[in-house]
Amino acid sequence: MPVLVARERLIADLSSDGHLLVWASPGSGKSTLLRQWVEHALARGLRAALVDGSSGTRLRTALASRSSIDVLVIDNA
Repeated sequence: MPVLVARERLIADLSSDGHLLVWASPGSGKSTLLRQWVEHALARGLRAALVDGSSGTRLRTALASRSSIDVLVIDNA
């Protein structure tokens, strides 16, 4: 059950504030959690994008098109 609680908390934090820093050990599941949140946001009709923060080109492209995205999630795992 802790994963479900963490997932609900993550969704609440991202939805209410728009900014959330997730820091955890490698292999903790944070990338999976973020991907699931984006899928949930898309299902609700939000224009969401998940970008790999280690790719500078993809990140710049996503930031340039920010006006057409409701939620931009950057995974810098």
